Amino acid sequence: MRSPLLLARAAAAVAAAATPAAATAARMRPAPLLAAARCVAPAACQLLPRRRALSSGPESAKTQAQAQAQAFASFPPAELESDAASPAASQPPASAVPIRRGSAVLDQFVNNIMEDGKKSVARKIMSDALLHIQMAVRQDPVAYLEAAIDKVSPYVKVMSVKRAGRNIPTPRPLKDRQRFRTGILWTCEVALKGKSPVPAGERIGRELIAIMEGKSPALAKREQVHKLALANRSNVVMADRKLKR
Repeated sequence: MRSPLLLARAAAAVAAAATPAAATAARMRPAPLLAAARCVAPAACQLLPRRRALSSGPESAKTQAQAQAQAFASFPPAELESDAASPAASQPPASAVPIRRGSAVLDQFVNNIMEDGKKSVARKIMSDALLHIQMAVRQDPVAYLEAAIDKVSPYVKVMSVKRAGRNIPTPRPLKDRQRFRTGILWTCEVALKGKSPVPAGERIGRELIAIMEGKSPALAKREQVHKLALANRSNVVMADRKLKR
């Protein structure tokens, strides 16, 4: 007489060879293992009812329960894992980068892109931009943001000074806060130009990366301002003389 353990393993093997779906269902549910195999392959499981008919009493039921448990334990652990336990699903999703206090450039960026006093919306946009930078370049996003804004910000501006009935373009130096504001406005102008299904934070993050790589149109604006200031550098002396008078 064959043992219930061998019969259970044989029934599971026949079920796996017949229909993989039934075998998967049998692995996921250990208790109805013999019933699922009996539905798929009746010919291979004919000895199971005879074995239970010959044995009676609580000892036979206990033996059958142990046989089912051992048959279920014989399957590899990898086959019992579901799709939810896969490594890709177990990884936590990328969360937003928090806006840290203490970065003057980051606070100024948030204030410059804020509209209608909705600062929480502006902070959410900047959080998405920092997350995109962190995932793309694997660096400190706040330091990367400060370096990009410093690179695109001009050192001077060319303003028009009226003298003797003429408007004379005159270069003027900019303070750090004025420089950064101009660089932020240029960056947002290029990044948020036109309509796009891409979120605003991701578009700003891409533009900051393009600035660091030297591919942003905002850098061309900076060079143009510097060239214009260099061409009109002699007008600085004329404006200073007028101020002294």
